[in-house]
Amino acid sequence: MKPKLAVFMLIVIISITSLSLISNAVVPPKPCWTCTQSGTTCTSTCNLDICTFRECLDTPLCSPSNGCQGNGGTVDQLPPQINITQPAQGAVLANDDVTVSVRMSETVAELLYSVNGGTYRKFCQSCKNYERQFFNMGDGTQNILLKGTDRSLNVGYANITFYIDTKVPVILGISPRNGAYLNGTNDKFTLTYTETNPTAIKLYYRQVGGATTTVTLQNCPRGSEVSCSQVVDLPFPDKSNIEFYFSISDGASEIQSDFYSATIDVEKATSPLTIINPKNQWYDTKSISLEVLANTIVDQINYALDDAPFRSLCSNCAEGTKTLSVQDGGHTVTVQSVTSGQVVATALQSFSVDTKPPKIRSAFPRDGSYTDGASFLVAYQEEQAADVFLKFGVSSYTNQLESSSCPIGKGNQECTLAADLSAFEGQTISYYFEIRDHVSSSASRPQTVIVDTTAPTLIDYTPFSSYYQDKRIPVFIKVDEESTMYYLEDGKEKRLCTRCTEYNKVVTFIDGHHQLTIIAEDKAGNKMTMPADFIVDTKKPKIKSVEPRRGETNGIFTVEYDEDTLTEAIVHISNIGDYSFTSCPAGQKQSCALDVSSRIAGQTSITASVEIKDRFGDSAISRPVTYGIDQIPPEFTSFASPVSGESYSMRVPLSLTLSENSEVSYYDFVKGRETRLCTSCNTVSKTIVFRAGPQHITVHAIDKGGNEITRDITFTVS
Repeated sequence: MKPKLAVFMLIVIISITSLSLISNAVVPPKPCWTCTQSGTTCTSTCNLDICTFRECLDTPLCSPSNGCQGNGGTVDQLPPQINITQPAQGAVLANDDVTVSVRMSETVAELLYSVNGGTYRKFCQSCKNYERQFFNMGDGTQNILLKGTDRSLNVGYANITFYIDTKVPVILGISPRNGAYLNGTNDKFTLTYTETNPTAIKLYYRQVGGATTTVTLQNCPRGSEVSCSQVVDLPFPDKSNIEFYFSISDGASEIQSDFYSATIDVEKATSPLTIINPKNQWYDTKSISLEVLANTIVDQINYALDDAPFRSLCSNCAEGTKTLSVQDGGHTVTVQSVTSGQVVATALQSFSVDTKPPKIRSAFPRDGSYTDGASFLVAYQEEQAADVFLKFGVSSYTNQLESSSCPIGKGNQECTLAADLSAFEGQTISYYFEIRDHVSSSASRPQTVIVDTTAPTLIDYTPFSSYYQDKRIPVFIKVDEESTMYYLEDGKEKRLCTRCTEYNKVVTFIDGHHQLTIIAEDKAGNKMTMPADFIVDTKKPKIKSVEPRRGETNGIFTVEYDEDTLTEAIVHISNIGDYSFTSCPAGQKQSCALDVSSRIAGQTSITASVEIKDRFGDSAISRPVTYGIDQIPPEFTSFASPVSGESYSMRVPLSLTLSENSEVSYYDFVKGRETRLCTSCNTVSKTIVFRAGPQHITVHAIDKGGNEITRDITFTVS
């Protein structure tokens, strides 16, 4: 026999032997199934741990011929029960990435799924509880069919239908328009929208300040740019102001329209001429559509824009349209209907145009800098309106500040907003500005800043003394973070150091009283402040004058001087004593009255000098002067005019005599002014001009010894 033929015969014999083994149900070397007997019941189980699901489909059922005892036995004929726990049957989902969760009554060999009648695909294998993510399923009705096969080849099914709507409803328009006039009866309210699954559309209306009534609209269509209407009898009297709005839901989300206002006014609602467009609003285009509707055909409809003359809109018509070309700013369009040469009706509408979006020039703080949040500033150009928004956060712009009071106008404008950034202490945040006018908006580029809301802390310093006799004063300040240190005095700034944590130098100050505010300011603008109040006095005291200089005295000496640290003034009276005064003010160009009148009573003359001392022991003393003593004040021997309570013309005589020569003056309370009449006289006779009305003066007479007499007078000038 030929070798090739021998090999072929051997293969045939082996194949026939294998078939014979299978037909007699002899367990193969690789067992894919086992038989389990309980009483007279035999159950076949596929071993998916070592065999594929396809191999298990080819295993024979249990019977007496393959080792199962009894009357042929029974097999597992119950299909697996499949329970879809997520999503719910009939659910409306807002996301087209869907998680399907399944629980089964037993472990199945294989679970397949079919989406919307498509090809079966594997859901899971050898599983009992399982969930699977379906991505980008798309909007619309979705159906998923599950088919599970257990290890005894029984098949169970489950089916779920749900709806996906990822697009929120879009409101396109509302009728009647904002500010419309209504009849109050049979008023039609319409919502125009785009929505493929409108589950509920509701109308809400109320009289201003009253309770809200809700009406659910019925049989509303689905689709793009569709409308749904409701006719309502409004239970409010004529001339009532009402508010209304719509809501629309698709089961997954709900949106509301803006509030609209309207007025119930039967007369205006049936007006013979109405301007449909433009509306009383802002537009971002210079091309404005004019639409006019008359309630009947008229000979002519005319229009006029602002102060221009009327022009024809249409002839022999009930409605007319035209595109108006206008400039930025406010405008008024007036229309009139004409029949047989007579104006039948007139209507007008105001509107505004803004075609220039806000222009942002810069924003502060700068990118990469520090901020305490107190001074977020945006520089911009906007002439019509400026609502400024500051948006900020760490990883997203979740925080917002808004201002509607920022300036507008031609040229550059600036607006500053202060944000509480304490929650972001030490973190890096991003921010940007958005500026909105009536119709458009602009945003600055995002910038990152480091938040520092904590002021520098004073670690160490040398306290200031109250007084210094040296102009060079040591200043030592130490803080806990890098800062700019400076001080303010009389509104002026003096820089000490920049980007420093410590300052330890001598600072020169001029003589005088110094009130400082020492400041350490960090990179974010946080400030630590410390007051300093001291006096520098390197000069000796200086007496400028002593009054009286000579002649007579009543015992009261007035000294004028310069001394910033004055502690004491002393009157030295020869052969009588030294008298100290400690309440005189310190400073430059000061004066102090020193009264020793009680000490010289009964004396006819004295020799006196005045001394002043500072806190460092330096002093100045005037030269001794001999004075006569006069402690008796002068007297008015006569006071003829003016007299209290009398009435005078504008030229009022002032006539008086004194017992001795004195310096005479008067104070005018109406004018708030002192006027000297003479320096040394005992008779005054003058005419003084006063304004008409009530007058009040006080006349003073002071003799050479400083003694004084006064007379208070009130009178009327007519």
